[in-house]
Amino acid sequence: LNGTMDAYASIISNNLNGVMKSLTSITIIIAVPTMIASFWGMNVKLPFEGNTLGFWIMIFIATLLTIISVVWLKKKDMLINLNGGHKIYRSVVNFVSAFIGLILT
Repeated sequence: LNGTMDAYASIISNNLNGVMKSLTSITIIIAVPTMIASFWGMNVKLPFEGNTLGFWIMIFIATLLTIISVVWLKKKDMLINLNGGHKIYRSVVNFVSAFIGLILT
């Protein structure tokens, strides 16, 4: 009975590790554009402040850094769900492409 309980606890622990890995990846991906937007929103001198395309340059930089973080997490095999598929990666790519489409319209 103890062996069965230990095996079950091990399975639960592995499932929890997969969930935490996915949540950590999502947090890292969302934190990158949030930090850039936070720095851009401060009332101090900023790069591209006087440029008429400064907003779009910052959107491009935030998107580029987010894509780089997604690729880095993908290489580290951190963008997986519990079944081993890559649904989170596809969701992030779809979200970024929808966000870019929304901005450009």
